Amino acid sequence: VMYLHQFERSNEQQMKELHGLLWKTPSVIEWYISECIFPTHLSFQSEKLSASGEDLGGGLLFRTRLGFSGTPSDLMPIELGSCEFEPGSEGKIIHTLCTHKDEGGIITCSTVDEHWDAKLLLRLVASQSDPRLNALIDTGALITGMSNEQVARFLLQEDCLPPHFQGCVFLSEEGAKLIFVRASQTVIKL
Repeated sequence: VMYLHQFERSNEQQMKELHGLLWKTPSVIEWYISECIFPTHLSFQSEKLSASGEDLGGGLLFRTRLGFSGTPSDLMPIELGSCEFEPGSEGKIIHTLCTHKDEGGIITCSTVDEHWDAKLLLRLVASQSDPRLNALIDTGALITGMSNEQVARFLLQEDCLPPHFQGCVFLSEEGAKLIFVRASQTVIKL
């Protein structure tokens, strides 16, 4: 086997042999996708504009709307009519959200004491190890009575997270992206 730097890209036979050796190598595939495919075919933005169907489809912004595409939701403006899901989509969503990990799904369940509080829930989530969780998105607003900053501080100051977690990212009440830094015990802009 030749050293990689000795290969000639113009030599078709060498390239076929190299391809035969590397074409299923995960690190090669990851590099190719990340460095060649994604930058060429996906445009990345530092910030994204988001809006609901009501924001975009309602008559407030635009008098004429010819079509609408996006995440399916029945929260569409009345004048657009009801949202029509692709047949089977709702069933697939429900199946994904209801199938336990032991049955090939993604859901795991934990029983908590009936007198649980936000801090107990945070400790349980932070101690999850299979799989190890690296993000907590509180879409159900279960962590009540604590601000996002208080949650970030609690997770790092109470040693809920292992030492290799050097900071905890959160959104301020105004929507600013911030990070609570474990070493300095300070909050800085992200």
